[in-house]
Amino acid sequence: MKFNKQRIADLALLGTAFAWGTTFQLVKDALADIDTFPFLAIRFLAAFLILFPFRKGKFRWHPAALRAGIYLFCGYAFQTLGLLWTTPSKAAFITGLNVILVPFMAAFIDRKLPYWGACAGAVLAAAGLGFISLEGVFLPGKGDLLVLCCSVFFALQILAVRE
Repeated sequence: MKFNKQRIADLALLGTAFAWGTTFQLVKDALADIDTFPFLAIRFLAAFLILFPFRKGKFRWHPAALRAGIYLFCGYAFQTLGLLWTTPSKAAFITGLNVILVPFMAAFIDRKLPYWGACAGAVLAAAGLGFISLEGVFLPGKGDLLVLCCSVFFALQILAVRE
C-alpha cells in the first residue's frame, strides 16, 4: 500500500476522530478514581511534555495565545466537571456544538451577519450531531449545562486562535 500525503492525512483524520470519540468515556471512567482538577493538571502536563520537544524557535509572548489557552483550559474544566453528571454521548454532542457556535460568535464579534453557508452548515452539523449522539428526548441537566459552557469556551478558543 502506497502512503502518499493524502492517505496519511486521511488516516490522521480518522485517528483523530477515533481518539476524540473514545476520550469522553475514558475521562468519565478516570473521574471515578481522581478529582477533576488533579486530572486536568496531569492531562495538561502530559500534553506539555509530549509537545515541548517539537517547539520551534524561542518562546514569544503573544496575548492572543494566552487568551486561547485560558479558553481551552476553561473548556476542558467545564467539560470534565460536566462529565460527573452527564453521559459521555451527551457530553460529546454538546461539545460538538462549538462548531455551530463559532460562525455566530464570529459574526457577533466582527459585527457583521454570518455567511448564509455558515448558517446552513451549522444547522446541518447540529442535526447530524444529534442523530449520531442522542437517544430519546434530550432534557438538559446540571452536567449538560456545564458541558454547554465548555462548548462556548471551545468556540472562543477557536476564535482566539484566528488572531
